[in-house]
Amino acid sequence: MTNPSEHETTKPSSMWVVNTLTTLHLDPLEQGLQILDAKVFVSTHYGTKFSLGQLNTSTDPRAWAETQGVGTYTPPLLPFPLVPTQPTLICRIANNAVAHQLQQGLLLRYPDTYAVVLVESDDTNQQITRDISLAQLTEQTYVYDTCVYIPPLAPLDDLRGAEGPMLVAARLLGPYGCPWDREQTHHSLQSALLEEAHEVLEAITNNDMDALAEELGDLLLAVLMHSEMARQSGNFQIGDVYHHIASKLIRRHPHVFGNTNVNGTDEVLTNWEAIKQAERARKGQATRGPLDGIPIGLPALATAQEISRKAAKVGFEWPEIQDVWNKVSEELAEVREATATTNSRGPTHAQRVQEEMGDLLFATVVLARWLHVDAESALRSANAKFRRRFVHVEQHLAQHDWASTPIDELIQLWSQAKTYDQ
Repeated sequence: MTNPSEHETTKPSSMWVVNTLTTLHLDPLEQGLQILDAKVFVSTHYGTKFSLGQLNTSTDPRAWAETQGVGTYTPPLLPFPLVPTQPTLICRIANNAVAHQLQQGLLLRYPDTYAVVLVESDDTNQQITRDISLAQLTEQTYVYDTCVYIPPLAPLDDLRGAEGPMLVAARLLGPYGCPWDREQTHHSLQSALLEEAHEVLEAITNNDMDALAEELGDLLLAVLMHSEMARQSGNFQIGDVYHHIASKLIRRHPHVFGNTNVNGTDEVLTNWEAIKQAERARKGQATRGPLDGIPIGLPALATAQEISRKAAKVGFEWPEIQDVWNKVSEELAEVREATATTNSRGPTHAQRVQEEMGDLLFATVVLARWLHVDAESALRSANAKFRRRFVHVEQHLAQHDWASTPIDELIQLWSQAKTYDQ
């Protein structure tokens, strides 16, 4: 084997690469062969690229994982250094540390059983090849001029990058695609989009990360289907979707991507609103009022939360939290009073009870905001908890006979469910 120290600062010669192509019987022009240096997979290298320029050192240097206390931050491999559907030759795998970084990067897009070819020199400096899997990449002995050849993935096997799902959506809506999918429109898929969003929320409520990954995929498919429909109709393309969100986030985070200094979340939100208003002015759109911009399709509880939040932002707010507690007590008393009226069967009575219940619910949402609780998430969690406990009662109920079971027994079973559901 060649001594690694002899090559630590020397690039493999052009002849070495030519010999490698000859050894592997590769035509570099046939399928667009990619030739890369292994260092593009080293974290310090792609971490520098990911910083997107000069970092704003005035902001908190910790990443989300560190602020949430869930682990140590590792930068993502962005942009991914190669196109998996094209053949790739990766050179200068100097040692096992580089091989480990290379393996971890490749496993983001390739299965660990994927067959690759290792190219190295023997004692006479002749090239030899060995067939291994990606899982075996770190089990080898390396010298500086070791290369690995990675055959191209089939397009429908490259499903771990953005292009894979885009290709699937295009195929479904393309010639000889799915009859059902080709019958859909932007309007017909509205309910499916809403359903997928709620299933994402359910997975979050249940802290089910496997389900969250799956449901986010379903939600992403909805985005890709709408984008492919728009592309075929000449309205916009998926690139426009990516551009809009990326450029918007860069504009609205000048404290991250620019030189603006902020002192905490409140200043971030203030800047965000000012930037939004400036964007509307540049587009010739009217300035929005404090309660504008709330989607009409939001659930009522989420809408109440947004109304309360936006009103508070402009100063329409209780001075102290005790005022909010008093308001909740007041609204609860008014519900009691409305239900105690003598004319308890007339339409006016029912309308008043509904109105007072609405006021009580809204006051509760305001209280949740003061307590830094997301009311929609809190109620979703309560719904899930009730469902779990109810199912427990049902499973332990003799013959599932609700009608003839005494209420005391039902309460006892409910108490058991609460004990198990801690």
